[in-house]
Amino acid sequence: MRTKILLLFLLGWVGMAFGQEFKGKDKIYISPHASKVYSVYYTNEKVKDSVHKVFNRNGNLQSFELEERINWKNAKELTTSKLKEYNWNKFFLNGNISPEKGRLVINFWNRGTISDSLKNFLSTNHFSIPLEENDNLSFFADSFHLGAMTLPLKIYLTKRDNNVAGGMAEGNTNIGIYAGYKFGWRKYVKLKHEKEYRVYNIAFSSNAIVGLGKVTIDDKNSVGNSQIWKVDVPSFNLGIAFGLHYRDFSLLMAYGIDILMSRKGENWNYKDKPWLGIGIGYKIF
Repeated sequence: MRTKILLLFLLGWVGMAFGQEFKGKDKIYISPHASKVYSVYYTNEKVKDSVHKVFNRNGNLQSFELEERINWKNAKELTTSKLKEYNWNKFFLNGNISPEKGRLVINFWNRGTISDSLKNFLSTNHFSIPLEENDNLSFFADSFHLGAMTLPLKIYLTKRDNNVAGGMAEGNTNIGIYAGYKFGWRKYVKLKHEKEYRVYNIAFSSNAIVGLGKVTIDDKNSVGNSQIWKVDVPSFNLGIAFGLHYRDFSLLMAYGIDILMSRKGENWNYKDKPWLGIGIGYKIF
């Protein structure tokens, strides 16, 4: 019962943070000093268009609203030469990308070690990369992330008594959270027959993990006790994990230890022994 209560508590807490990702950044290369060149354009011009038009029975315009939008027709190409005017000598900038109709709109980061003049340039202009139908672009992206995981398989690497062979591989119920640094590539694709852009993510990560589970102890995996008995002991899991992420799915290789939360686990053959585990996760938000 104690294990179930702890699992439900952690599951409820993780439910609020499951799959959340702290705001990351895309690395956008600036023409022409990079192998991965994207044509970035900028403008500070805006125009007003009439929208929500209402016509009478005769087809005459009766009313409308004016909507302001960015004018990309006169946009200029952003180059490294332009950035050097603001004392920026690198061939890339970090930012966040959001797909819109016909282009990828970029919100460059205007903080950190960049000059005040460059901060002003980035904050007073709008930036985008044209992306036509059936085209695709990939960007390096990284972020700090937080998610939920389970370890369906754990293999203990050492044991207290080599004469006791049972329980070296375990698949008991457990749930945990992982937090760490994720890096990889984000691809934007616009197909002609689809209205929305497709966004593909493939990434790797290094993480710290913590979780709750249970360990089943019996005469086959205990030491110093020949009596046949069986008991489930709640455990606290600590470790590290390396992850592979594709879209919403995650596969993690973990290394850690189980800390038993009951004296009933004193005779467990794998007490305080490290394990290797395979974890899976799924991003909801």
